Amino acid sequence: MLDPAGLTVLSRSEQWYEAILDLLREANLTSPDELPQLLRAVTAGLARDFTIYLVDYEQYHLRELTGTGIHDGDSQPVEGSLAGLTFQNGQPQTDPEQPAVTWIPLMDSAERLGVLRVATEVSDPDEAFHHGGPVVQFANLLGHLIAAKLPYGDRLHQTRSSRPMTVKSVLLRQLLPPSTFTADRWILSASMRPAYAIGGDAYDYALDDDIAYVGVFDAVGHGLEAGLAVAVALSATRAARRNGASLTEMAHDAEAELTAQFGTTTYVTAVMLRMDLTSGQVTYVNAGHPPVVVLGADGGTTLLSGGRRLPLAMAPDTAWPGEHQLQDGDRLLFYTDGAVDVRDADGQFYTVERLIASARALAADGQTVPETARRLNQGVVDFHGGPPDDDSTIVVCEWSARAVEDALP
Repeated sequence: MLDPAGLTVLSRSEQWYEAILDLLREANLTSPDELPQLLRAVTAGLARDFTIYLVDYEQYHLRELTGTGIHDGDSQPVEGSLAGLTFQNGQPQTDPEQPAVTWIPLMDSAERLGVLRVATEVSDPDEAFHHGGPVVQFANLLGHLIAAKLPYGDRLHQTRSSRPMTVKSVLLRQLLPPSTFTADRWILSASMRPAYAIGGDAYDYALDDDIAYVGVFDAVGHGLEAGLAVAVALSATRAARRNGASLTEMAHDAEAELTAQFGTTTYVTAVMLRMDLTSGQVTYVNAGHPPVVVLGADGGTTLLSGGRRLPLAMAPDTAWPGEHQLQDGDRLLFYTDGAVDVRDADGQFYTVERLIASARALAADGQTVPETARRLNQGVVDFHGGPPDDDSTIVVCEWSARAVEDALP
């Protein structure tokens, strides 16, 4: 529109879209630690404050990315704060005590990276902060940029780290895919504890031509050798998969590589699963790993107990893949033994039954797949009274369009 002097005046929404274009133009020459300054530059006149908060690796706190130092900014708890609620449910939240302040989820697709605190100069229309609104679209673009910048510097990783990581933990995190992934009818999310000393557990997934793959691995032991062993198993199965191998062939290749590198000194349990996202048909191989649990949308529970073989590299073995037919809305629950073998102060085990009951309760409460994975592993930590002594890895996925929609901002 034109002002009385005949000059073009942009609406608030148009100004936000201009900020999106400015962010795209300037991002190519921006280093990871310069993101806070870039944001304030492109939103000048639109926001009094535009602050990035990244979630730490254990998902306890949301830490301000200042661009000036490590942990020299604000911190908000994931539990019990408006910022944390925004992170948990993936929806913008306006501060009732400061109506000009809105918290917006910061995501790379469905991968939850943190939140944004936006304090506007003037009141923006409500639709600007709703799904598809310009401010939310700005935040979505920023989430993609942060994910793209992660490999190019240390500041983003340092902001997300509450304490130093071990060598084996860094080794594995470099190999793992993002913790959350979505497709049209499928969503997966993984949670790993302890966040800074993982070394024996790993997960993997892929999607091509409506065929989804999920693998969860657990190496015997806890030292660097366990980290190296699970890294070999993950890399061998990933290479075989990319070469068109079947699940049985993937297990065979991983076994051969483990034996070549470690002889008979170590072994890895694994469960590898393929799912047709068109039909819901599942095939799987289980190499000495806890069985995958199917949490039926109808309330039933099924253990995928077929496809059994010995752990990888324990002894030469093969298995015919097991099969299962999923129904719309079914959830799959993968876990390592560290999630169920932890004990409380009285020496009682957490147990598979407790894990399944918790997963059922979270589904009944309407929690998204990413939030379910987070809360399940938090339940393990709370039961034990601190980080588990063994790695605890939990992967949850659901076959339904509704689950995908619920997890997106």
